[in-house]
Amino acid sequence: MTDDFIQEMNEELRNQRLKAAAQKYGVVAVVLLILAVIGGGVWLWENHNLKVAQHRASERYFEALRFLDNHSESNNSDNVGLKKKAEAILTNLADNSPEGVKSYAQMRLADLKEQEGDQQAALELWNKVQKNKKADSALKNLASYLSLNSQFSKLAADDLRQGYQKLIQQGGSWASLGREGLVALDLQSGSTAEQHKEAKRLLVEIQSSPDSSDALRQRANLLIKTLGDVE
Repeated sequence: MTDDFIQEMNEELRNQRLKAAAQKYGVVAVVLLILAVIGGGVWLWENHNLKVAQHRASERYFEALRFLDNHSESNNSDNVGLKKKAEAILTNLADNSPEGVKSYAQMRLADLKEQEGDQQAALELWNKVQKNKKADSALKNLASYLSLNSQFSKLAADDLRQGYQKLIQQGGSWASLGREGLVALDLQSGSTAEQHKEAKRLLVEIQSSPDSSDALRQRANLLIKTLGDVE
């Protein structure tokens, strides 16, 4: 009863404000005010729908991850079925879910595709993430990094170098990963002494960077020892 009374009071106050606006500014102003109220209501409703859709999509995403966790721990006949269920959910989310979930689903699905040996499908998914202007920048960088690494033996050296340079420009831990990619290029079979020198310089930068992970520093240290006294 109290809620009904409050609603009636709010309606009465709103009507009074509209009448006052009509007397002061004319009918046109009142029409504009009504349209603004309607427009605001539509925007709030659409925003609410988006949040609901994101919440539902998130629930489905984590359901897929649970299927994958159970799949990795299972040794029975349901093992394959769990993976198929997860892949079906992720495929649907990668195509149809709202932003905020879609890119994560695409990345996880790309990982599954690569595990299955379907590199082309994985590349297409990473490419979608990279081209998505609304995707999280960290996901876009990760998609770029994984795409470069998966094509290391196929892409031209100049294309790979350009890709790793772009990662370096992102700064932070991406810079160290980009430098490691350049090191791999400079240490390929047939590389020159000058390239080995450049690789060592990059490895020293990886070692000294506060943004490098422990694993990255360990790999850099091992390679520096392998290169020996390269100047």
